[in-house]
Amino acid sequence: MKKDSKIWIIFKHEYKTKIRSKGFILSTILMPTGMLLIFGISFLVTFLSMDDTSKKIAVCDDSNFCYRALIERDKDLYYISEDSFETLKIQVQDQKIDGVLHIDSDFLENGESEIITGAGSGVGLINSIDNDLSRILRQKRLETYVSDPEIIKLLSSGVSLNKSKINKEGSAQKDNSELMAIIGYVFGLMLYMMMLLYGSMVMQSCMEEKANRIIEIIASSAKPMEIMLSKITAIGALGLTQLSIWVGSGLLLFNAFPALMSNSGDSAKMAAGLEQELGISLTSLPSIPIGSIVGLVFFFIAGYFIYATLFAAVGSAVDQEQDARQLTAPITMPLIIPILLMTNIMTNPDGAIATWCSIFPFFAPILMPVRLAATTVPIWQIALCVALLIGTFLVCLWICGKIYRVGIMITGTQPKFKDLIRWIKLAK
Repeated sequence: MKKDSKIWIIFKHEYKTKIRSKGFILSTILMPTGMLLIFGISFLVTFLSMDDTSKKIAVCDDSNFCYRALIERDKDLYYISEDSFETLKIQVQDQKIDGVLHIDSDFLENGESEIITGAGSGVGLINSIDNDLSRILRQKRLETYVSDPEIIKLLSSGVSLNKSKINKEGSAQKDNSELMAIIGYVFGLMLYMMMLLYGSMVMQSCMEEKANRIIEIIASSAKPMEIMLSKITAIGALGLTQLSIWVGSGLLLFNAFPALMSNSGDSAKMAAGLEQELGISLTSLPSIPIGSIVGLVFFFIAGYFIYATLFAAVGSAVDQEQDARQLTAPITMPLIIPILLMTNIMTNPDGAIATWCSIFPFFAPILMPVRLAATTVPIWQIALCVALLIGTFLVCLWICGKIYRVGIMITGTQPKFKDLIRWIKLAK
């Protein structure tokens, strides 16, 4: 791009104006800060709830072997009561106690028990009691029906599943599919927000110039296509600048996280609790492949240019934001659908739904980065996806350029879809 070209002049003005604005500076700082606060609060709640028991459950043990083991497992939750089960039920009804756990006298054989609470027990409490009773019953049955201590120890031991993946060269490495799927989800969510944010910014900029009659001055010295391309490119460069800041900061934090979590004290305790909850190791996080970072940047650029051209066409066609709502619905829907599909992509990244939805041009900018992080995507799928994205952008640019050329000069109307089609036919 020549420095004295019209596109470069408009690009430079648009980029400098937007990057110096308070909105850009605040969003660059506040959005990652907000996400860190959300994750920080989540970690803090997990940490504080590790030793927190909101209910006290009385144990009425007719089997005479469970209550000691229950209290040993969680003395803050369980306590033994000498009252009968019927008396304890009345106390629950009168809200004198939180709940009562009744263990049948033939619990060893039939495994039957009953929990009664006054105001609902919650899924977490039920799962905790169920897991505690299952482990105690399994251990007691082993001790009762198996005489050899070595066999009891063997049967009581759990499973240790070591996960690894092997590449074409035959070398194996640790498989971090769960963590990489989470990273892919974060990538997809970030791309969704940025494409929606910067696409809307392009639309807003077009509407403002049209409403203030600035476009008439610009159009006297530059072609409509040059104006649209320079505007889209400038705001895209702004988004790429912000994305670079966020990704760079995120990589620094990601690499520093294991050291922070491995320190002694509360941070190590919190890390242990989160590792158990998530099923992943937080103190030995894998490095993010450079291909995932390159893919993140490429698919942001590709997705942004596709959706920005569509938003620019809408912005050129309307005078007010409320008039744009019916026209932007078909644009935002392909951005929302991938968010609904991301869970399926994370759990089965090589399935048919994940494969073809991640190749579909309007879903690919969000879903393909999720797959690139979660699994090894075949080269032919990436090549097909890239080709379709480029082709889709050229088609969108051709169609939206015609709408922009006509719509940017028309004011005082509330166009409908049939009007946009007529403009496409009118424009040369």
